[in-house]
Amino acid sequence: MKTIYPDILKTGDKIAVVAISEGMYALPGPLVRKAVQELETYGLKVSLPGSGPSNSIGERLTALHAVFADPEVKAVLIGLGGVSAIEILPYIDFHLIRENPKIICGFSDATIILQAIYAKTGLTTWYGPMLFSFAANADKSYTREAFQQALFSRSSFGIKPASGWSNYDELDNRRKNHGFHVLRAGHAHGILVGGHVPSMNLLQGTSYLPSLREAVLFIEICGRYGKDTAGKFMQYLNGLLLQQDAHQLQGLLIGRFYYQADVSYDNLHEMLLSHPLLQHIPIIANVDFGHTTPMATLPIGGRVIISQDTVTVEAR
Repeated sequence: MKTIYPDILKTGDKIAVVAISEGMYALPGPLVRKAVQELETYGLKVSLPGSGPSNSIGERLTALHAVFADPEVKAVLIGLGGVSAIEILPYIDFHLIRENPKIICGFSDATIILQAIYAKTGLTTWYGPMLFSFAANADKSYTREAFQQALFSRSSFGIKPASGWSNYDELDNRRKNHGFHVLRAGHAHGILVGGHVPSMNLLQGTSYLPSLREAVLFIEICGRYGKDTAGKFMQYLNGLLLQQDAHQLQGLLIGRFYYQADVSYDNLHEMLLSHPLLQHIPIIANVDFGHTTPMATLPIGGRVIISQDTVTVEAR
């Protein structure tokens, strides 16, 4: 399927916020206002949805279709995550989306919709901040620059370590970042596929999961598993490595783990480096995407180059 690259954003464009999991009523008003004010400093006009009390499948589906059908909307921003994006998946009008391609960005549960849109239409989607992410104070300049590099330009850009970080729900800068963990250095060139790995596992065996053929896989996990986070991470990764084309993976990028996850990095790294399907590809961990803040904005379906400890998204 031919890859479709949506138009880039420019000053004055309208960006619409949609709820595909939890309704917008779940976000505190002051946080929403702060996030909207931040987005407006980019020169964007922000459209917020109504916060219907039912948050039904039909309500969320109608909202998603409406923003893609609206020619004034140039980008779609997911409001927040949850556990129910998969409910709307069978009813999405992918023809409508393919005929009206535009940016759509989010993370966590949004993985399900982002992967499905790329798999079904060829439209690149973006794994990056949701609405509430723009209310964070953790190295705000990093999230802002990454978002602008990805969505306001077609030039290539590098993914670099942020200076400090926090869990996504802390919204402030608490911890020093010690940089990427290069588990295996090397060179790779491929198509970015990835997101929240438990959400990706829900798509296995369906037509909604993109192929891993010639892919650079980027995956992360949230912090709900505590001391078992490393074990759960490997369990979900091993599930993905059962995919038909997994033996053609070109590289692996791993998002930063929650502070409280208490991950045994030595054990995790040993499991990764000894895995037969990962023996000959570069592996970089502690990358700034997913359930920590600040975060990069990564194109699902975009092309990426890994060279030793550098990660570069190609011009598109």
